[in-house]
Amino acid sequence: MQPCSERPAGATYACLQPGETAYDLNGDGSLDTDADMLACLTPLGPSNPCKLTSLSSLLPQRVDENGNGDFLDHSLGKSTPDWAGAFGLTATIAKNFELSSLFEYKFGNYTITNPTYAFRNANPVIGRNSERAAQVEATMLNPASTPQQRLTAAKDWLSLEALSPYDGLNQNENGKFLRWRELSLAYNVPITASQKLGLRYITLKASVRNLGLWTGYRGIDPELNVFGRGTADAGLDLSGIDPNFGEGIDAFGLALPRRFTFSVRFGF
Repeated sequence: MQPCSERPAGATYACLQPGETAYDLNGDGSLDTDADMLACLTPLGPSNPCKLTSLSSLLPQRVDENGNGDFLDHSLGKSTPDWAGAFGLTATIAKNFELSSLFEYKFGNYTITNPTYAFRNANPVIGRNSERAAQVEATMLNPASTPQQRLTAAKDWLSLEALSPYDGLNQNENGKFLRWRELSLAYNVPITASQKLGLRYITLKASVRNLGLWTGYRGIDPELNVFGRGTADAGLDLSGIDPNFGEGIDAFGLALPRRFTFSVRFGF
């Protein structure tokens, strides 16, 4: 929920006036002030005056900007970048050395959905195990924490809450990146030395893949995707190709590994 000062002129959807928060914990139909929240943020449990029993009870208010009753019909970006490409170089050094390098990039209105972090931060069963989410939950459930500490934790929760019914909240990020895809150095053994071993040539090569990554994306890896490629069943069942349209979804995978390779090539 945005401050009213940032709401477009003529818009009438709910926004935050100075001193208001995105919660209505007491259920009076108005956005809570800090004082309203403090009255509700006694230790969570059955005796809580606002019936807050767990962190899952802290539900921020949702906003329907166009007033059509659908909270999920607002674009948060697209899953394919405007620009994607690669550049690199190949150079010969001192006759016998060959240096090669390759960079790849994606940028331009490129949004990645990050369910991995959404589950880690917000899911009460298989999540809440990131450091920030664990700290917030511990503060909210600790009867020894002060009301002010619980107030701060409740506000921090706004930057962690995700998943249904808050689809898109805290789980969509700019996915632009520049990756140093490969760096390699090859040494061509002089022909005279190769011939002494009965060979026409010998090449020694060392290379590194995924050497570096520059991105503001906070997920596991901007090149991960929850789906692989799918195929249809002889044209009769097209559901097999559904994964081909699921892009920009970083979920439940491992980051691309840095790989070191050493090789020897030779010919008779």
